[in-house]
Amino acid sequence: MTPNALFEAALQLGETGWGVSETKFQGEPKQLELVLEHNGDRRVVCPECQRRCTIYDRVEKRWRHLNFFQYRCELVAQVP
Repeated sequence: MTPNALFEAALQLGETGWGVSETKFQGEPKQLELVLEHNGDRRVVCPECQRRCTIYDRVEKRWRHLNFFQYRCELVAQVP
């Protein structure tokens, strides 16, 4: 099992359409950064009108996740 697959399973991404594309473990003190990507369709469901809409732009977002073991963890994703 690759590190990306391991963290996808730990985050329970399964059928969400999201996956871990990169795992970075660096810095001092050590910090884990998981880069997430949306797999597949360029169209997503609008949270307001519930129609499938095309994605035109994305914004990078960062979230602080619970620690993995003793290491600080952040999730990074380009979200529509």
